[in-house]
Amino acid sequence: MNVPQRQHRRLAILGLFLLTIFTVVHIDGQIIARPRTTPTPAANPSPTPVPTPTIAVQTIESLQSKIRQRLFAPEVRRGRVGIKIASLNSGKVLFENDAEKYFMPASNMKNFTVATAIEKL
Repeated sequence: MNVPQRQHRRLAILGLFLLTIFTVVHIDGQIIARPRTTPTPAANPSPTPVPTPTIAVQTIESLQSKIRQRLFAPEVRRGRVGIKIASLNSGKVLFENDAEKYFMPASNMKNFTVATAIEKL
C-alpha cells in the first residue's frame, strides 16, 4: 500500500473515531444546549429592591437518595458505575458505591482500539 492510501485510510479511521465519540457524547446527554437569551435594556434605571431568594437546605440523606435514584435508573443500572463523593471541607465520605473497584472506562478502550488499528494500517 502506498503512502497516500495509508494516509487516506488513517484519516478515515480518525474521522470515524471522532464521529463515534461525538455521537456517544450527544446520545449520553453530555452536551446540554442552552438557549441564547438577549439582554433587554431596562426601561427604568431606578433601583428596585430585589428580594433575596431563599435557598432550600439539602440534607446529606436527601442527596444520597437522589444519587441512588440516578444509579438505579434503568439507563444506568445495566452498566457498572463506581462513585465516591467526599466533602471538600472535612474529607468525610458523603456517598460511595463500588468505590474500591477498578473499571476500564469505555473512552479509554476506544482510544486503545483506534490506536491499534492505526498502527496496524
